[in-house]
Amino acid sequence: MATAVVLPGLGAFIPGGFKQVSTSFLPAGGTTWEAGPVLPGAPVGEPGSPVYYGVCSVLLSATEFLVIGGSAEGLLGGTRVAQYAAARGEFESWPSLYPERWGHACAKLGDTVVVAGGVSVAFTIMDSTSLLDLATGEERTGGRMASPRTWFGMVAAEGALVVFGGTAGIDPLDSLEQWDEVAEKWVGREDTMATAMYSFAAVPARVEDFCHTA
Repeated sequence: MATAVVLPGLGAFIPGGFKQVSTSFLPAGGTTWEAGPVLPGAPVGEPGSPVYYGVCSVLLSATEFLVIGGSAEGLLGGTRVAQYAAARGEFESWPSLYPERWGHACAKLGDTVVVAGGVSVAFTIMDSTSLLDLATGEERTGGRMASPRTWFGMVAAEGALVVFGGTAGIDPLDSLEQWDEVAEKWVGREDTMATAMYSFAAVPARVEDFCHTA
């Protein structure tokens, strides 16, 4: 239940996970994983120790990224936001977000980070959206998804932000929704995933990176 992000030219980071505040780091061109920076909060095992469970990450620049989620109490993710900057070599806490959620997804679209879905502390699956303005640091509420979903994919590619898959409770979903940046709401799409699924990983890629073309 960790997240992963790559800083171009620096390496790959895997922050968080179940009952974890650690980060695994693979330097660019390396073959051995190393201990990376520790996420903010009290040391593990002490009262108030944070966990980063079911969190997401967003690449801000070639040297910075955000980890969204994590809580100082209980076993679930929550409202923490932590920024890693290669120049500092450590995480720095941002103001907490609201509401508390885990198993959510997030992506950067322009100067806004979109955070949606997940599971609440009452164990209800959420359809809500939080919008984090990177220029001001302020948070506001966006439109709700047509379907509550958790453990789903979200990707921004070619100017479009799309969510796909996940689950609303028991069965996996194959539906897709696209973010309307002007109206700040989700719009259902007619196309679907070839296979309904949840709890998967996804990255944007070009078809030519995988398929040979003449």
